[in-house]
Amino acid sequence: MAELAEMFELSVRQLHGRCLTCFGLPSSILIRISRLHRAAAKVPRLGNLDLSNLAVATGYFDQSHLTRVSRQLAGEPPTRAFAVASIVRFVQNPQRTAQQRLIQQDHSSVKDRS
Repeated sequence: MAELAEMFELSVRQLHGRCLTCFGLPSSILIRISRLHRAAAKVPRLGNLDLSNLAVATGYFDQSHLTRVSRQLAGEPPTRAFAVASIVRFVQNPQRTAQQRLIQQDHSSVKDRS
């Protein structure tokens, strides 16, 4: 918290107050959410999910710590929460959306010709 506050040239108390004003959440909760997002982003789309290594790599003490935080913030264990996050990332992938537009344009131009 102190490092983050220092980056913005605020006291820890000022940072906490600004987070409450802007996001409606205390800075400590925002940091927990950010850490869980980082963990979800590191999950490979395919393959086995090694929660213990993922937990340690993203700043959790151990797998049970990651699981507890996931249940508190996402309402489900990390395997389910990260599966949903992976789907959302796939749907929101801008490259995929651009590719879909090109494919749709190609299909519509073919229909126009016939």
